[in-house]
Amino acid sequence: MCVLASVLPIDLQVHGRKLRTEGRSRAEVEAMTRYIWKKMGAGSTVAAWTKRLIHNLDAWLDRQHGEMNFYMTQLMSGYGCFGYYLKRIGKRDTPQCQYCGEVDDAEHTLFQCQRWERYCHFMTVHNLVVEIRVDWLLMAEENWEQFSRYAGEILRIKEEESRTRDRKTYR
Repeated sequence: MCVLASVLPIDLQVHGRKLRTEGRSRAEVEAMTRYIWKKMGAGSTVAAWTKRLIHNLDAWLDRQHGEMNFYMTQLMSGYGCFGYYLKRIGKRDTPQCQYCGEVDDAEHTLFQCQRWERYCHFMTVHNLVVEIRVDWLLMAEENWEQFSRYAGEILRIKEEESRTRDRKTYR
């Protein structure tokens, strides 16, 4: 989550402060801590989906526009109203999508599920795939805002439909 929030992990913040007290310049400390941060994440399998989206940490951290919101965080972290995640935390019995039966994760919701096809028209128009999504977001504030609206719209609908389904199940 530190990457999505563009916040240096606390252990690296502490390391950076130590380096500053040793007389290192702010620019030197920033370069060193970013280098360590990249190395830490390179071999890790944690947050693999987020790493696929944000493959250029420097570009992400140096962006001039774009604030994360609740729904973008869900889509970009994979932690949210996705069957795979909900099964993993014990809130659902199956990871399958309620609409098509495939495994439901953020990538499925963004790119594969036909239920959301009409909402993601702009991704098709711009020929967006996972590997270039964040590059496209960072190109223009308008792109960021468009994706943010899309994320909010489909996840609000998905959550509401899920709550409705759950209420019917428990009656």
